[in-house]
Amino acid sequence: MDFGTPITWISLAASLATIITVLFSAGKYFSSKNAEKALTSENLYLELGDTLTSLDSSKFSDDFYNVDITDRSGNHRTAYFMGRSLNHDFYDSLIYSGKINFLDPLLQQRVQDIFKRIKTHNRFVDVVFEMVERNGGNMPVQAHKYCEWLEVNEKRLQQELPEMLDSLRSHFKMKRKA
Repeated sequence: MDFGTPITWISLAASLATIITVLFSAGKYFSSKNAEKALTSENLYLELGDTLTSLDSSKFSDDFYNVDITDRSGNHRTAYFMGRSLNHDFYDSLIYSGKINFLDPLLQQRVQDIFKRIKTHNRFVDVVFEMVERNGGNMPVQAHKYCEWLEVNEKRLQQELPEMLDSLRSHFKMKRKA
């Protein structure tokens, strides 16, 4: 009974060692990628949880403004909005590092849409207060459309964020809620 030459056994052993090394490296890579995905989801969860909390007028009543405006329909009413910027530091770091790509494409798009509105919110808050400052502390009519958008956007964020938080929570294990 011939079991082959020693060179055949050495080649077979080397091939087997290579396969094991590749499988081990792949397992380590995917495990690391899953951990990175979970950490990314958790940090986004915390940042968006802070945003949702910030939009609670009962907790931060000093940051909310009542502004008498003329809306797009020509009706006079009071717009109510939060007049400080919302945080997006972690999201920005994900974008610049490329780690946003660790998220599933659909979730990634939803996160990007929400943060686009958060950044627009911050820009509009700045625009409104710059207009007020230039107008001697009074709200100019030109700022009414921004105040109206801020109010509508904040309501939309308050409706969408709980579902987004649930989606993010499903990507990691965390016992506390925002």
